[in-house]
Amino acid sequence: MNPTDRPLAIAGLGKVQRRIISTSAAIATGQSRNPYRTSRTRCLFFQPFCQSRDRKAGGSSLSGPRLTSSSAMVSQARQQIHRLLEYLLEFISNKPKAFLVIMPKSRLPRAPIGWNRRQFLTWGLAGLGASTLGLWGWQRSRTAALPLTPSPPVLPDSDAPFNPMTILRAFDRGVLKQENGQIIREFQVMAQSSVIPLNAALSFVSWNLNGRVPGPTLRATEGDRVRIIFHNNAGHPHSLHFHGIHPADMDGVKPVRHGKTMIYEFEAQPYGVHPYHCHIAPVTRHISKGLYGLLIVDPKAGRPPADEMVLVMGGYDPNDDGQNELYAFNGIPNYFRDYPIPIYQHQRVRLYLLNMIEYDPAVTFHIHANLFQVFRTGHTLTPDEETDVITMGTAERHILEFAYPYPGRYMFHPHQDAIAEHGCMGLFEVVPREHQSMT
Repeated sequence: MNPTDRPLAIAGLGKVQRRIISTSAAIATGQSRNPYRTSRTRCLFFQPFCQSRDRKAGGSSLSGPRLTSSSAMVSQARQQIHRLLEYLLEFISNKPKAFLVIMPKSRLPRAPIGWNRRQFLTWGLAGLGASTLGLWGWQRSRTAALPLTPSPPVLPDSDAPFNPMTILRAFDRGVLKQENGQIIREFQVMAQSSVIPLNAALSFVSWNLNGRVPGPTLRATEGDRVRIIFHNNAGHPHSLHFHGIHPADMDGVKPVRHGKTMIYEFEAQPYGVHPYHCHIAPVTRHISKGLYGLLIVDPKAGRPPADEMVLVMGGYDPNDDGQNELYAFNGIPNYFRDYPIPIYQHQRVRLYLLNMIEYDPAVTFHIHANLFQVFRTGHTLTPDEETDVITMGTAERHILEFAYPYPGRYMFHPHQDAIAEHGCMGLFEVVPREHQSMT
C-alpha cells in the first residue's frame, strides 16, 4: 500500500510522526509537486516558518529532487521528521512565531476546493491543539522519567549485618494477597539477636527485627488491610506495638514467647508516619537494644514526587548503666559522616525522620545551609512550619521536605553537640544534574 493512501488523523505525537512520513513520502516519490497542498494530504504552514525554511534550504522545506531509491526516500523522510519535530518541540519550550500545523486527512476531498475562513481556523486550531497536547505529554513523560536519586555510591565491605545506606531508601510494601474478596498487604517480621560492630573497637549484642536496626520500613496506603506476621526467634519475650489506630487485641502489649508467632492485622490508619516497637517491660531496654522501626501510611491521594529517605535516630548503652554512650542514624554510628548521602541539586527531598533514642528525654535535628518544611507526624499534606532545627521527644516523628540550591557537602545532626560527636553525625552530598540526559 502506498504510504499516502493510509488514512491518518492527529491524536498524539506518534500519529503526527506517521502523518509527516506520509507527506514526505508523497513529495519524495514525486506524487506531489506542491508541498503546501496535495490531493491526498494538506499541510498548512504559518508564513514565517516557510520563509525561514526556504531561505535556509533554498526552497520549500519539504520539497526536493525526485528520488528513485526507497532507502534514500526513507533517509530523507527521517531527516525531515527530525527537523520538523525540533521546530514543534521548540514551540512548546520557547513559543516562537513559527509553528507547523498538520491537517487531518480523513474525509478531505481529493480535488482542491475553496476554504473559507471558518474552515481554515477550525481545522488549523484542531491540528495545533492536538499536536501541542501530544508534545506536551511527551515532554512531561520524559521529564518525569528523570531519576529522583543519584546512583548509590560504591561502599566498602563491612562486618555489620546491614547497611545504613540501604536502609535509607528501602521500603517494604509487603506482599498483596486476596482472601474472601479482600486485598491484604502482608509483612513478615522476625525478632532475633545479632552482633553489630558499632566502631573498630566496640561491638554490641542487639535485639533486632529482620537482622537490622532499625527494623524494616513498612509501607501501606491509608485504608489498606495490613497483616504483620511476627515471629519471635530471640531469647526473650517480645512484641510489636504499632502507633496509629487499631483494635485493642492488635495493640501489641502481650508478650510473644521465644519460638512463637503472633499475627497483627488491622486497617492502616490514619495516614502519616507511625513508629512501632517492642512493648515488653522494661520497654526502655527493649527499645534501646534495637527493637523498633517505622510504618509509613501514605494518603490515598499520594504526595508529590520526591527523593524519599528514612533516618531513624537511635542510642546505644553498651555497659547497661542507663546512659547512652553512642548514637547513630540508621543503626551505625557516624556512618553518614564517613559515607555522605548523595542527593541531586534542586531535587525535593522527603525525609521521614524518627527519634527512637531512649535515656535522653529530647533531641534536636538540624540541617546546614538550608530550611526544611515540617509536616508534623506526617499527618498533613500542607507544611506546619519552615525551620532549620526541630526538637523531638522519644517516638516523635515528622516528615521534612527540602531542596538544596547549591552543590557541595552539608552537615545534618542533633544540635546537642555531645550527641552529634558520639555518632549522630551525617552529610548530604549535593550533586548537580548537568551530566543527566533528557533521553
